Amino acid sequence: MEDITPELLSKIEKAFKAAIEKNKKITVLYERIRDGTATYQEANEFAIEIGESLAEAFKNHLSAEDRKSTRLNS
Repeated sequence: MEDITPELLSKIEKAFKAAIEKNKKITVLYERIRDGTATYQEANEFAIEIGESLAEAFKNHLSAEDRKSTRLNS
């Protein structure tokens, strides 16, 4: 069986990075957090947006059907 972990990780990372780069809300909130001007509510919104972007990246690249003949371990 082929180990697909490195390729899969790369695809997920690229999708995640692309999603956060095009999300204007994440950009604005990140700048506020970096500058120390964000509120707790804004920090929470940032975490939610990041989590949703990561979840979407995983959802788009992981499926049981596609992975039946491969393994996810090194």
